[in-house]
Amino acid sequence: GRSVGFKAFDDKLAAHKVLSVVLHIELPANKELWVNSSLASVEAQGAYSYVNLNLSGGRANLLDFTGNGVVNTLRGAIDVETRTTKIEASSRNGSLHVATSPVSLYKLTLKSVDGSISVTQSE
Repeated sequence: GRSVGFKAFDDKLAAHKVLSVVLHIELPANKELWVNSSLASVEAQGAYSYVNLNLSGGRANLLDFTGNGVVNTLRGAIDVETRTTKIEASSRNGSLHVATSPVSLYKLTLKSVDGSISVTQSE
């Protein structure tokens, strides 16, 4: 059912309207983050026990990131700011700029088909 007083109207342009949603989610430190999406981009910051991102059209931006994980994109770029992390990165058609760390407490696997991958490691 519909609410009392609901009046339906014929919106002929409804199919052409674009909906955009931004979610800000705060998680406790050292939790897992799993995202599977055909459109979304993900920006994450902080310490995670494990991250698994599978993004078709969106990009991944991990800031001041610590933890283990896997990030896969089809078209979106992957940008990571981390430290003490072993990086395995591959992109079929995008560019790779990956800084390595002499100390590896974490492991992050980054893969993209058409997106570029950039990793910086702070001391």
